Amino acid sequence: MTGAEWFKHDADMSADEKVIYLESQFGLVGYALFNKMLEVLSRATDNRIQWNEFQCGVYARKFGCERAMFQSFIEEATRPEVAAFLLHDGWLFSNGLIKRLAPMYEKRARNAEKVRKYRQSKKNRLHDEDVTVTSDLVPVTQPAHVPNDTATNEQSREEYSKGEESRKTLPPTPANTVEMPEALKTLKGFAHEWEKWENARKPSVSAARSQLETLLEHLANGYDPRKILKFSVEADFRALARPTDDMKFPARAFSPSNQQQRHYVAVEMPQGGVNPTIRLDSLDFSRAEHLRDKALLTYQEYQLLRKENAPHST
Repeated sequence: MTGAEWFKHDADMSADEKVIYLESQFGLVGYALFNKMLEVLSRATDNRIQWNEFQCGVYARKFGCERAMFQSFIEEATRPEVAAFLLHDGWLFSNGLIKRLAPMYEKRARNAEKVRKYRQSKKNRLHDEDVTVTSDLVPVTQPAHVPNDTATNEQSREEYSKGEESRKTLPPTPANTVEMPEALKTLKGFAHEWEKWENARKPSVSAARSQLETLLEHLANGYDPRKILKFSVEADFRALARPTDDMKFPARAFSPSNQQQRHYVAVEMPQGGVNPTIRLDSLDFSRAEHLRDKALLTYQEYQLLRKENAPHST
């Protein structure tokens, strides 16, 4: 039995006694971990996962929490009086989740049986409609003009060869190609992480464009889009992970001597050319420290960094 893509979430889940108990022990983190584990189990085969110290460490990293705290959460959640999850013979599962998903699996089985019966009836119908071929010889009238089969075959082979060469020379264009924002292009390694995300999720053009815009917003807020993509792929998320503090760009310290030596930065202007006289003190690097070392900024990066009310020279 394969996993499910969704599970029912009661509107009064927070009022469930086991959820209240987990929140009393771990706060709102308890509620979040409970639902995250339900998501994992719903996607798992037979809605259960093997549980050991290794798996505990893996899922603690995926959920962005300390391993010791996550281990304590599982121990509390599997207590007999709580029974939010059950642990039996090294397998972790939820009886409540299995009961909720049972109707969906029954519907799957019914649909599969309908498909099987339809295919069988179609196969039988085609068999009954087969025409019995007799052994009587049918006279064949030779056409007045017989084409030159050799010449025709040679021409066909030549045309096929040309077509093959054309296909080799002109590779197909990917259907989901989306123009990447300049600010993301400048991040070393971002294109590689984005390619792995596309291969894992195969988003539509509109979804990919929306995801790039989201990553651009996170970049403006000081988060590293490469870390967000990498974590999302490793955690097998269906959507981009929400950034956490450990995904921010590291703060960089600059000596006063370096600040005094460099007063300006060059900027590519939209009308063409480069303006080399943009003052560094007119730019706000608080949300994009990774751009501070660049000697040449794109205009989009310049707009991202410029303070709205601060004076700047052009």
